[in-house]
Amino acid sequence: MKFIPSKFQAAFKMKKFKSYSQIYAEANRQATKGLALEVRNEAVKLLTNISPGRKETRYSPKRDVTVSKPGDPPNTDLGVLRQGIKVEQVSETLVLVGTNVPYGRDLEFGSSAKNVAARPWLSVAFNIVASKAAKIRDKYFKNYVKANT
Repeated sequence: MKFIPSKFQAAFKMKKFKSYSQIYAEANRQATKGLALEVRNEAVKLLTNISPGRKETRYSPKRDVTVSKPGDPPNTDLGVLRQGIKVEQVSETLVLVGTNVPYGRDLEFGSSAKNVAARPWLSVAFNIVASKAAKIRDKYFKNYVKANT
């Protein structure tokens, strides 16, 4: 005798499949955002570490700073750039990491118009995270699936 699933059993299996599919999609979204957060955190670390460079006095407010060498991540002065790093989820598979601080771009790429040498910080953070992305993604993915199944 051959087993023929009833419409109810088929509907139940389809519902369960859709449920797992939704869990997978949300886990993927969470893992993508998790990677972006890791890039942000790595960028904050890079901006927090003080790299060697020349001493300078700045005004408004008056303070002594160490200016990093070109090619090294910039040193934090007042912390505006570090605090301005944001993560924005645009779609399920696209998350943006960046800043709207005007000089963030100048520091990352350099600016001949402003006589600023490149002191990359975001691309460096991205490359650090990219080297361990599969491990990080799996961690976020597994945690979400475990919590929701």
